[in-house]
Amino acid sequence: MDSFFYRAVDREGQLVDGNADAVSESALITRLRAEGSIPVYIGSQPVSGLSDKRFIRFNRSQTELVETFNEELMYLLSAGISLDRSLEVLLHGQHNDGLHDLVQDILKSIREGQTFSAALDKHRLVFSPVYISLIRGAEATGNIAAGMTTLNDYLRRSRQLREQLSQAMVYPVVLLTVALLSVLMILVFVVPQFADIIEGTADNLPPETQLVFWLSEVTTEYGVFVLVALTVLVIVCRYLFLAGRLNALLDYCKTAVPWWREIFIQSELSRFCRCSGALLCNGVPLPEALSIGCRSLTMNELSVSVTRALSQVKEGGALSEHLARVNYVPPLLLQLVQIGEETGETGSMLLRVADIYDRQLAIRTKKLLSLIEPAMIVLLGVIIAVLILSLLSAIVGINDIAL
Repeated sequence: MDSFFYRAVDREGQLVDGNADAVSESALITRLRAEGSIPVYIGSQPVSGLSDKRFIRFNRSQTELVETFNEELMYLLSAGISLDRSLEVLLHGQHNDGLHDLVQDILKSIREGQTFSAALDKHRLVFSPVYISLIRGAEATGNIAAGMTTLNDYLRRSRQLREQLSQAMVYPVVLLTVALLSVLMILVFVVPQFADIIEGTADNLPPETQLVFWLSEVTTEYGVFVLVALTVLVIVCRYLFLAGRLNALLDYCKTAVPWWREIFIQSELSRFCRCSGALLCNGVPLPEALSIGCRSLTMNELSVSVTRALSQVKEGGALSEHLARVNYVPPLLLQLVQIGEETGETGSMLLRVADIYDRQLAIRTKKLLSLIEPAMIVLLGVIIAVLILSLLSAIVGINDIAL
């Protein structure tokens, strides 16, 4: 027998967790139903975000908030519980004040006669247009549980894509940080000691040694001012970024290096295809689905080009024909979109394209990381070697003067 973690709604309507031994998941489901409970989740381990710490705190990202809310509600709706009753179960089992107030307000709006999508639309700072549109499409089909399942898959894959890109940058950033700290330690603590020893002979030192001593002097005497200036620069750049005034520069940085360009473009197109495809598969009209999908694009040039193509689609013509005029759109996307238009499965084809790009993106990220790691190690070694050789040149210079 195996041990399973389960979540179920008992006879009193309370959400309970527990562990039980059973031959299989189906056997445990049968036992729980015989006891009068409605199984919500059964697995070998607690589902992420559930258990005693299942309700994330409001100080975490809103992406995690939405993902946890969606996952909880999806399990309840899939178990056949009505929407208002599912929200009530979540409300009673909620220990986080922020999420408690959110669920309570949504439940209040629904009991006042509003639709689920209208209740979510009041919280646009929490729920994205993609989320609200998917719920609206699910309401049109009369199957909100299926829409929540699609949303769960969409949110999960989007998170995995972000994590892949973030993890790819962890090791290079750590190496770069170590390199900068090592150089800083040498300039602040090691080089000044050599400067005191060879004081008065600086004019006879090699140029590279004089440069190292000058950098050390600037770092020790003006390091605080440099740090303040960099902090102000970061704040100003962040403000300009939020204001959208650095979009052109950011697009250039993303597309300047071939390897980076391919990764960023695939990431953008994957996000656009998955968003638009999920909306189309849940009954959202093509113009609205593609328009919301465009909002997921962060590259200004690509976003403007795709938006222009979509405006031409509204006037008539096939989507694949207009996308063919957009830069950075590869033939694979065009071919699959054309097939989807011919078969009436445009949404499914867009999701398939997103899956293909996600796999390719994972491969490209691993290859890029395998190249960056040794390059950063070599760069770190070269920087430290140059500093040490400069100091050794100073020592040799002193011996020559003594002779």
